[in-house]
Amino acid sequence: MSFNDIKNQIKKTYNSAVDNIVDDFYNIVLSEAVRYDRISGFFSSTSLAIAARGMDHFIQNGGHMRLLCSCKLSETDLTAINNSQDYKEYISKEFLEDIDNLEDELIKNHVKMLGWMISNDLLEIKIGLNIKDNQSDSMLHIKKGILYDSDEQAILFEGSVNETAYGWYNNIESFKVFNSWNTNEYIMDDINIFEDFWNNKNESLEVIDVPDACKNKLVEIAPKTEQEFKKLNTFFKSKKPILRDYQKKAIDIWIKNNCCGIFSMATGTGKTFTALSALDQLNKKNSILNVIVCPQNHLINQWEDNIKQFGIDYKVIIASGDNGNWEEEVFDSIIDINCRITKNIIILTNFDIFCKEKFIKCIEEYEGISLIIVDEVHGVGSGEYSKGLLNSYNYRLGLSATPDIEDDLERTDLVNDYFINGTIYEYSLEKAIKNGFLTPYNYYPIFIDLDDDDLDLYIEYTHNLARSFFSKTNKNKDSFSYWVKKRRDLINKAPHKYDFLIEFLKENEDIKDTIIYCSENKQVQKVQKILNEFGIRNHEFTGKTSHSKDKDNTSQRDKILKEFESGFYNVLVAIKCLDEGVDIPSAKNVILMASTTNTRQHIQRRGRILRKSPGKSIANIYDLIVFPEVNFNDSMFNSILFNEMRRYDEYAYLAENSTECSKIIIQKMRRL
Repeated sequence: MSFNDIKNQIKKTYNSAVDNIVDDFYNIVLSEAVRYDRISGFFSSTSLAIAARGMDHFIQNGGHMRLLCSCKLSETDLTAINNSQDYKEYISKEFLEDIDNLEDELIKNHVKMLGWMISNDLLEIKIGLNIKDNQSDSMLHIKKGILYDSDEQAILFEGSVNETAYGWYNNIESFKVFNSWNTNEYIMDDINIFEDFWNNKNESLEVIDVPDACKNKLVEIAPKTEQEFKKLNTFFKSKKPILRDYQKKAIDIWIKNNCCGIFSMATGTGKTFTALSALDQLNKKNSILNVIVCPQNHLINQWEDNIKQFGIDYKVIIASGDNGNWEEEVFDSIIDINCRITKNIIILTNFDIFCKEKFIKCIEEYEGISLIIVDEVHGVGSGEYSKGLLNSYNYRLGLSATPDIEDDLERTDLVNDYFINGTIYEYSLEKAIKNGFLTPYNYYPIFIDLDDDDLDLYIEYTHNLARSFFSKTNKNKDSFSYWVKKRRDLINKAPHKYDFLIEFLKENEDIKDTIIYCSENKQVQKVQKILNEFGIRNHEFTGKTSHSKDKDNTSQRDKILKEFESGFYNVLVAIKCLDEGVDIPSAKNVILMASTTNTRQHIQRRGRILRKSPGKSIANIYDLIVFPEVNFNDSMFNSILFNEMRRYDEYAYLAENSTECSKIIIQKMRRL
């Protein structure tokens, strides 16, 4: 076993927002390791389970592990405990209660793995107590691991690992990696520190062997036979994520509604994995043709990756413009499932393809049960796209953070009727933030002035827009759209927005993890020019950014997002292509250079930066609002402006600084 075989695969840093920690690090390194020293969190079932990740490869090598945990003692505990035997009794009581109350299958099975290692003399556990100086803060805050290969080469990792059930399920983890062939001096210091801890030579820490009662309990729950151990290994190879309670509830309601309906779930709360779990449950019992429809091709790629992550191994066909043979592949697969050569198939396609006659004819050849899942379902209510909503799909699931189609009740009703009872489950942004599944945010409305000439045009366009809005003729409806566009273009191009950006960059020279939304390519170029002048690494992310994958199965979009998440790019300059479905958990700040009158786009843009990520405690939204302070004494005019301000007030309502920014907005609205 040698690390020489994997040196090129090991990165300097890992972040669970970007990396699959188990597959990308633990499995790779432990497959070549023969010794593993680990300082974990406090002695509990969850911290033991986290320490056991990737251990199946290590066990196959005959590896030996030394695990050092801490014990969480309060001042009251320290006062009550008088000797070593008391410590062991206290630790045993707490741990045995923890194990007996453990219901989570994933954590329990990882603990069973460690029990098997103890019973086969592959694991030693010791517990560190901060009692030498009567310190009540007993947790070992150091969380690191040192792995050795058969040549005594070493790899060290250290960093933040949230060793709680919440941390387990929300993948909150980041760490740095060092090795003996490049940073040997640094590693030797940590090796010596571990040895001092382990041998009870550290002045501030009392280290004891794990109590026999705890060892016996771990051995008791461990697999007893080789067959049981292999069954446990099979469990770990399954990649299906554990669903949160609200996701399980959504699926239960969907099943009760005859497997039809729409999930309205806030961006970042796991709509995709909820849908895949629903699909998985349905396909276990039936031979099913599954059609998953996305707005754009890059989301097809994202769904394909999520299907692999979920561990679904059905045949997947991509029906998009990137696959010139899609029609033949879809037709052949449907023949296979009709002839029972294949039991389950997934077709991934986009809005443009699934409503085409060629695709519809292929689907109509299918003779069995079918499921359609439509991502961003609010987009399929138009006349052309709605042709793809075939009655022959037995089961139907729509997904959206914003299922209602703004200002179009007819299209909303069409979508709701097709999916039977419309939205059957809702998990709001407010709930997601309150329950800790999304990041809290601050909202900063920045009011931008217009030059005199632009102000005159703004007044003219708004008056025309107001008159068109309150007219009932079709001609004036067309006129309304025209004036909306004219005024939106004027607002988006307001020169003073660039003045704000320059001042903002002067005050935030170390800007990073930031997305700047623009309205058009010209604005993208202007923003990039300013960023370049400040020496800020940035990249555009527009509709022209290719989603086609190269020979390494990586697209230009994937590379840009990966480099942004790793910190190589500080800023992404985007147009609306980021509004739907793109995952960027590491983004902490968004600057809205481009205004939008579309509530859905407002919500989607906010969702881009609220996903959880290690080290991310708060997100920031800077909203550049053109809102001239002019009193027109015109009820139609003021009604238009009032409705627009309600959108910004909605942003403020859920913000951490809601009181502060709502005051600013209310002051503006009162002037109308």
